Amino acid sequence: MHNFPLTLLISLLIFSGLTAQNTAPGIATPWNSVCAESYVAFFDTSSTIYTSWSWSFPGGTPSASSLQHPVVYYPVEGTYIATLNAQGAAGGSFGLSMPVTVGSPSEQVLFFENFEEGLAQWEVINPDGATTWRPSVVGGALLGSRAALMPNYNYDAEGQADALISPAIDCDGQESLFLDLDYAYQRHSPLFVDTFRIYVSTDNGATFPHLVYEGAESGQGNFATAPDGVSPFVPQSSEDWCFGEESPGCISVDLSPFSGTAALRIKLENTNQYGNNLYIDNVRLAGACGDSSLPPVAAFSADSIQGCAPMQVQFMDGSAGEPDSWQWFFPGGEPASSTLPNPIVTYESPGSYTVVLSVANEAGSDTEIRQSYIEVQSEPSAAFSFNLNGSTAAFESQAAPGTELLWDFGTGEQAASANPVYTFPAPGSYLVTLEAMNKCGTATFSVPVVVAGPPQAGFFTDFLSGCAPVLVQMINTSSADAADFSWSFPGGFPEASTEPDPIVSYESPGTYEVQLVVSNSTGADTLIQEIVVSGLPESAFIPQVLPGNLTVSFINNSINGLTFEWDFGDGSSSTEVMPVHTYSSPGLYMVSLTVYNECDAATSTAEFRLVLPPDASIQLPWDTFCAPASIAPVDAATGYVDTRLWIAQGASPDTAYGDAPTFVYASPGAYDIVLYVANAAGEATDTFPIWVTGQPEAAFTFETDGAAVDFINNSTGGLQWQWDFGDGSQLSGEEGPSHVYQAAGLYEVALIAINACGADTVMAAVEIILPPAAQFVLASSEGCAPFSVEVEAEGVAQTDEVLWLAPGASPPFSNEPMAAFTYAAAGQYELTLVVENMAGADTLVQPISVEALPIVGIEAEVEGYLVNFTAVGTLSSLLQWDFGDGATGEGGELSHLYAGPGDYEVVLTAANSCGETSDTLLLTLLPAPPTAAYEFLQGSGCAPFAATFINTSVGADSLHWSFENGLPPTSQEEMPTVVFESPGTYQVELVVWNESGADTASGEVLAIAPPAAGFSWEPGDNGLVAFSNQSQGDSLGFEWDFGDGAFSSAENPIHQYAINGTYEVMLTAWNSCDTQKTTAMVSVLTEARAEPVGQQHCRVQPNPTRGRAHFLADGYGAASLHLQLLHATGQMVWAQAWPEKRQYWSVEVPVYRFPRGLYWLRAEIGGQVVTLPLVVQ
Repeated sequence: MHNFPLTLLISLLIFSGLTAQNTAPGIATPWNSVCAESYVAFFDTSSTIYTSWSWSFPGGTPSASSLQHPVVYYPVEGTYIATLNAQGAAGGSFGLSMPVTVGSPSEQVLFFENFEEGLAQWEVINPDGATTWRPSVVGGALLGSRAALMPNYNYDAEGQADALISPAIDCDGQESLFLDLDYAYQRHSPLFVDTFRIYVSTDNGATFPHLVYEGAESGQGNFATAPDGVSPFVPQSSEDWCFGEESPGCISVDLSPFSGTAALRIKLENTNQYGNNLYIDNVRLAGACGDSSLPPVAAFSADSIQGCAPMQVQFMDGSAGEPDSWQWFFPGGEPASSTLPNPIVTYESPGSYTVVLSVANEAGSDTEIRQSYIEVQSEPSAAFSFNLNGSTAAFESQAAPGTELLWDFGTGEQAASANPVYTFPAPGSYLVTLEAMNKCGTATFSVPVVVAGPPQAGFFTDFLSGCAPVLVQMINTSSADAADFSWSFPGGFPEASTEPDPIVSYESPGTYEVQLVVSNSTGADTLIQEIVVSGLPESAFIPQVLPGNLTVSFINNSINGLTFEWDFGDGSSSTEVMPVHTYSSPGLYMVSLTVYNECDAATSTAEFRLVLPPDASIQLPWDTFCAPASIAPVDAATGYVDTRLWIAQGASPDTAYGDAPTFVYASPGAYDIVLYVANAAGEATDTFPIWVTGQPEAAFTFETDGAAVDFINNSTGGLQWQWDFGDGSQLSGEEGPSHVYQAAGLYEVALIAINACGADTVMAAVEIILPPAAQFVLASSEGCAPFSVEVEAEGVAQTDEVLWLAPGASPPFSNEPMAAFTYAAAGQYELTLVVENMAGADTLVQPISVEALPIVGIEAEVEGYLVNFTAVGTLSSLLQWDFGDGATGEGGELSHLYAGPGDYEVVLTAANSCGETSDTLLLTLLPAPPTAAYEFLQGSGCAPFAATFINTSVGADSLHWSFENGLPPTSQEEMPTVVFESPGTYQVELVVWNESGADTASGEVLAIAPPAAGFSWEPGDNGLVAFSNQSQGDSLGFEWDFGDGAFSSAENPIHQYAINGTYEVMLTAWNSCDTQKTTAMVSVLTEARAEPVGQQHCRVQPNPTRGRAHFLADGYGAASLHLQLLHATGQMVWAQAWPEKRQYWSVEVPVYRFPRGLYWLRAEIGGQVVTLPLVVQ
């Protein structure tokens, strides 16, 4: 163990002004001496509450502290004096000092945490954001009064892992490391057991792969420091901690494998099982430094001390001191010795083995011997004997002692004793099995046990030869307890026998009766069976064939057949007696049937044809012929054909038989060739239409629509067509095409009609007339008034009439192809040309644009020094501005910002293609009104406080400040400083002005009142206390310490105490100005937690709660449950019953439905009534 000693080196220097109660002032540190670069914890151990502390640490960092229990870093060797001056609330004080030796050989304390100042340097891991680690006031600690608490009791989050992660600790250069910590823990009950684990990170907390400690109370006192308890656990004395006399000892972990890590971090993790509270205190990581000059103390451990052969064991040196050599001895192991610190040894054979370790350094040596330390077991062996008396057997196991046994008596019943006595339920043969088990395996041993009774007759026959005459072997299968046999074989030879398995001969086929009578001393049994003696087989069958059907049923007329083998003639076979077979295609088939029995085989055959209705089909290379035509159709019928007939009406001949006729058609026309085929299954017909033609005759007409022409084909006998439209366009093969000509004219159109017998051509003239197109060109369509244009119409050769329209011009119209027009005034005009002939008319419109000099004016809108300008008049595309201050611009609407007040001459110039004009505006601008604004250097502070105000106004010539309740109350300075003596919120006003006007800016400052903590309380029933916060001050935060390990940040909490007693309750009130604490002793009278004595437990958690609560109970046996929730007034607000019986209950109470307040949960369970208080917040 590496827990620090409690050495108190105290020198009393000053002692004055203590009251009668201030009788035990003191300071302490856990260590006499430490190495350089170590952390030393100092504690105020006074029994009186002091309110201020002044520590002095020459040579340490920090060199001074106002904490009650500081931790100081000493980097250099030497002897230093630490001094504490403390001041009490009642005016008493004391001063003490103590020496601290820093040097080697000793221990280097790399890290120490006493949690007296909270968890500031720890990272808290709280995955669910709910209850987690927090500091707590405790009793019985070695030094100090606070520890880190994980409140499992009020935390219903099964499996939730909350952790504390230390800061990075520099272990570079260390050769040995030990982690020590104090803890206190009380298990709630066997159902609610929490787990504590310690992990190590060597990568500065990126991962924590190394589990170095795990603790969970098993009920054997291996982890808990106090007996099981169903109330919230708060350590009160040293006996409640790991260093108490009845406790398992504090945690000490050798972290030497992680020596040399530059950034080592430690994770303390609690896994919640809804159990009880865990406290951690005085976490210390230390290493050795200097020459200890002490011999080592031998100690070791192994990863496993029991196992099965072959067994491999990892031995680990745990010697104290600093050994530099190791000598191990492993009698019966491989290797038998080793000089490694942590060797691996294999034990091949079962047995008990002794292990010896000798360690040494320059100061000496030490030896640790552990007799029979390693236990190696072998696989089990199973064997037994028995003594049978009637139906009762006494069994005796021959397995090795210490082996777990399981008997199976072959009846479905089992036993686990070493030498059972068993009575079998009935006569018979039973296979009894013994199964022997240990940690190394399982072995079984089985023996049949026969229990005698009246025999049972049984036999079967085996024919030794074929058909009659035949030899038959009688095979006896009677029960094993049969003693005598009597056989009877009527018709056989011999006719009787007393042998167990006689042989009998039968000369003739037939059915014979065999009788067997078996007997023993307890009775007899008879069995009669028949046997059949067969003769030679005879094969015969009839196929049932139906025309048009490919499925054939076969009627088997064979004699003396036992098995049958059919060959259906298509590659298929069958062993059925009366098979039905479906063929894949019609045809001629030979079928055979072979009949077998034990005597011989016989075969018969039958041939038959299967037919389906035929399918008629005619094939010809084409269907059109020129007269006279000689046609030879091809017979493509499928299937079997008995009859074939051709019919060719209009041909010579007009009928024929056979499969290759020839028909001659003398005249053109449409004809049908018909083929008729038939067989026994049916008939079919196919018809092939043909056409016999002569020479074609070409003819067509047409219809025109402008340039579009539709052609109507009136040809006869044509099958293909070729059109030539006479305009050089692509030829067309359509029967009746449509064609669009691109120009007027007379076109020669030709049509050629074509068929297989020849071609014919016809021609016709087509005339195309198109409407005229209006076209003319202007030299220019834009100009300045007066503007003249001359025009000439184009393409008038196909035009009958020409008309010019010129509104606004002189002349306004003309009928001549060439014309001239003059526009006297500016404007937008249209010049139109209309042309016409017998096919239609066309129009062309040309826009005319006539411009004049622009007319321009200026409009202005003034907004301070920003002026919005707008150009008015007959505007042009080019507008130039001169704003009179050197700036210019372009456009119809512009905004310009002048630099300041003054007189400005603004000129706007407008220009177009006909010239330019301008307008001038004289503009006078006055100064802008001011804008009031200011800033704080400090807008709030703790009264009294000084605030500095900065004027940030724009355009102001003068200013005036007003400060409510400030000193001074007014000011004309640009940056005044004002003092606010009393707490409160005060108005600030700034007024600024110039020749154009004034403006005001106002705001507030806050003088914050420091906190003054105070509270009262009102006790209720069953340990409930309602606290009333009477603290004063602005923007206060609160923390309540109820003195029982519970905390709250509510302003006016309601707290339930679980145990009678007087508690010191502390209220801490704080704001940005200060922190104030006040305490009071609160006496609580409460009933014990409402749980039955013994192993019966029930609770409601969490309590208090804001939304949901759970009622949990165990230890009542199989019991039903009835719950009632009653308001503090006695009114029942909810009830529910569960009639089923359970060993363990966990049900939800829906308190989220009800308003805040005190409730009572009444439970009827296992014939008992339990009432629990429940607070809804």
